[in-house]
Amino acid sequence: MSVKAKVSNSQLFRATPPRLRVDFAIAMMCIFTDFLGDNLLAPGYELFIRENGVPGMGFGLAVSIITMSYIVGRCFASTLMGPISDHTGRWNTLMICTLLQAVGFLLQALSWSFWSLVGFRFFTGFVGGTRVIIIV
Repeated sequence: MSVKAKVSNSQLFRATPPRLRVDFAIAMMCIFTDFLGDNLLAPGYELFIRENGVPGMGFGLAVSIITMSYIVGRCFASTLMGPISDHTGRWNTLMICTLLQAVGFLLQALSWSFWSLVGFRFFTGFVGGTRVIIIV
């Protein structure tokens, strides 16, 4: 009959190499920003569309286009980020895409028209679609 020793979470945490803890924290941050990108601008859609919307386009259609552009960018990224990360390395791809995602969020904040916002949302979704890399 074997006796199992109880190991506390703090003992497991101390036994984990520091580099692995940092990698895990960065991966979780990337996943968080990926989910955050979906609805980060949602509270400001109404004001932005009222000031910069396309004449004749309804509010619902405008919000759908803005939201869809990010999701379509992520769909394209899901198919392309795997081979890119295999070629350049997962860590390099993740860091470059995280930096480009921050640039994309800044460009969204500085967008000057409806269609520029749609383009920047697509770009941010494309470079931010790194969830596939993190899961592997």
